[in-house]
Order: sequence, then C-alpha cells, then structure tokens
Amino acid sequence: MLLADAIAGPSNNDIGLFVVCAAVFIGLIGALISIASYFATRREVDDLKVRVTQIEELMEERTEKLHKRINRLLAGQMLIAGQVGVALENHSTQMESLLRQLESEED
Repeated sequence: MLLADAIAGPSNNDIGLFVVCAAVFIGLIGALISIASYFATRREVDDLKVRVTQIEELMEERTEKLHKRINRLLAGQMLIAGQVGVALENHSTQMESLLRQLESEED
C-alpha cells in the first residue's frame, strides 16, 4: 500500500499540507532568529553602557588630576609673581634713589 502511494505521486492535499508545514517551520525559524538577535542586541547595548561608564569614570579621574596640577601651577605662579612684585618695588625705590643722586650730582 505504501509502495502504491509512493508510485502514485503526491496528491493536491499532500502538496498543500507540505506548503503549510514549510511555512510554519520557516516562521518558527524566523521567530527564533528574531529572539536571538533581540537578546544579542540587548547584550551589546549593556556592554556599551558598561564601557561608557568606565570611560566617563576614567575621564573624571584624569580631569580631576589635571585640575589639581593646574591649581598647583597657578599657585606657584602667584607666589613667583608676588616675589617679582616685591622685588620690583625694591628696585623701583632703589632706582628712584639713584635718580635723585644723579640729579643732585648734576646740580
């Protein structure tokens, strides 16, 4: 009997059933691929969030170090400027006294 069915070839009902089964199978595979890609994308997004957080923390740490260094440099420059200012005041008084001496010598 099976041999007779195999020799006779597929009937219209068999072809329709095959098409329906193929469509269901392809739909199932498509759904599985869609679910897998959703989870893969979600994992990548989570990984990117972690990377961005690490980079932000690193940038904040380095920026803080730079601010400390800049503040130290500015404080040093202010001290130097203060010392130069005091030295200029001393030299200006010395220059004024020398000018007075020169003027008094010319008279």
